Amino acid sequence: MIGPGSTTHLVVRGGTGRHGALPCRVSSFSLRPALPHLLASLALLTVLSWACAGNQGTLPPPDDIQPDGICVGISCHDGQYREEDTGESQLCEALWTATLATAGGTAHLALGKGDVIYAASAQSLYALQKTGNQLWVWPQDDGQSGIASPGELYTPVIGSEGTLYMGTNAESLLAVGKNGIARFLQPLDGNLSGAVAIAEDGYVMAVTDKGAVYHIEDRGTLGAFMSWKMDGEEKLPDFLIGIQPVIGPAAFYGKETLLIPTKTALRAMSVEDGQKLWSRPLPEGFEITSNLMLDENANVLFVAGKGKNVEYYKESRLFQVNVNGELLVPDGYLVWDTYTRVVSLSQGIQGTVLLGTVNAGLFSMTASSGLPNWRYVPKEQNVEQIAQPLQTEDGFVFFSAGRHWVYVVSAVGERVWHQKLEVPEELIGALLWPSSPIALGEGRIVYKNSNQVKAVQCLTSGPATLYWPRFGGNNHNSGNITDKLVPEPTR
Repeated sequence: MIGPGSTTHLVVRGGTGRHGALPCRVSSFSLRPALPHLLASLALLTVLSWACAGNQGTLPPPDDIQPDGICVGISCHDGQYREEDTGESQLCEALWTATLATAGGTAHLALGKGDVIYAASAQSLYALQKTGNQLWVWPQDDGQSGIASPGELYTPVIGSEGTLYMGTNAESLLAVGKNGIARFLQPLDGNLSGAVAIAEDGYVMAVTDKGAVYHIEDRGTLGAFMSWKMDGEEKLPDFLIGIQPVIGPAAFYGKETLLIPTKTALRAMSVEDGQKLWSRPLPEGFEITSNLMLDENANVLFVAGKGKNVEYYKESRLFQVNVNGELLVPDGYLVWDTYTRVVSLSQGIQGTVLLGTVNAGLFSMTASSGLPNWRYVPKEQNVEQIAQPLQTEDGFVFFSAGRHWVYVVSAVGERVWHQKLEVPEELIGALLWPSSPIALGEGRIVYKNSNQVKAVQCLTSGPATLYWPRFGGNNHNSGNITDKLVPEPTR
């Protein structure tokens, strides 16, 4: 644990990897990170980690990880793990916790103007101030629309005029204004457990759990208008459940393009009229397991698994598809060759990607080369699923994990702070899905896990200026590269 006045001993050591890389070893040294020198120390550790990352030794399987094992330099078969202090870090401070209704499925947070935090939980939508105080709850505080909650609500996405669009498990799309008054409830063919994406003209793009695709115009008091749709017999085959489509901007794709993952292919469609542009099948046997992410060149990144056994895959690889639908690396880059499932993908600093898994921890890789940087495996029991992480300018990585955990790790995968959330007794042991944190600026990060929303402050750094730093590509969850994250703490 890094903290003022503490001494941390770190060993970076490598062996010869599978690809014949030269050994890499840096002797143990003491790090006494008084607060003014912390960032320089973390930067040094990051350089050391990346310097050794070229050694592509096989990562040890989960059973070989000692409690709170951290593997720096990746090739750690010689047992170079370090036990960490279990005390609380002085670098992070918990600010507040808000308790919502009984938790349901995955519902990522969204951040509106004035740092208003929107959180869906069970059949309610909450608007919270940055201090954690409640502004309103829908439908409880909606005395005008006459629209009742149809069922469980999923991730809110902020569109034009601050309207929140979210799917439901009652085969419908719900729109609620920033004032907490519902605008419309639009029936769909299938549940909408994944988030929608917002086109440049404000149209809502939605893909249901039955493979139906919709291009929806919000006409205010007149409700929703379907500009075009693909439902009934036109639905997508081999569809995925709970996915968010992503919009590739016209500056890269020639026309605004809707990118939709199915189990075994990535599809590109025209936002304007739904015309199929191209479809890129995956190598035989692979299935997409993570969310989509765009890089600065609008290449689409995702992880796919092969060799499925129940819900786990024997082999997981990172794939990248360019604007023409071509695989940049035909076989992708190997992430992990022991049974797991990579479920989340975010962009990290210095050209890295952060990958959350079920049962194998959190990975950092270099996107352009596929070289591993580090892997963090929590010691806590029942850490089952890691949601899309968020990295700030100081290199800290924030993520939540099932069940009931929130974490902060350093730029080299060393744990800085963690906490188990207090949940209702009836939810203890239940599989409650974590979600991606949002950044309010000035080092303030807000998590949602189960029915808890929690704010934490670590140092004073704001979010890193990245093209796709978290779920949905930005704090609004819009799924559009043109809405890349810009710190807005004083709106």
